[in-house]
Amino acid sequence: MLTRIIHLYIQPDHVADFLSASQTTLRHSRAEEGVLRFELFQQTDTPAHFVAVETYISEESRAAHLQSAHFLRWKETILPLLAQPLVSHPYQTISDEME
Repeated sequence: MLTRIIHLYIQPDHVADFLSASQTTLRHSRAEEGVLRFELFQQTDTPAHFVAVETYISEESRAAHLQSAHFLRWKETILPLLAQPLVSHPYQTISDEME
């Protein structure tokens, strides 16, 4: 299992555009084979900051997602809306191992 947490800082005057562009991608991404979780969070005290949490069965599932038509269209649409480069980090789940 592979989880990625992505921080996206959007230009404040383009938050609505970002949310609009993200709706279709969220729906399609959640339906992809190998996707266990695909969530987008908006920071309440900094509404131009978003965090995406994505969990895949495998690196291959993530690679397939990154090549999907809806993701490529979303990426092309949102890149100009970013206030700074997005930051993406991999994580592993350890909570199950701690029980």
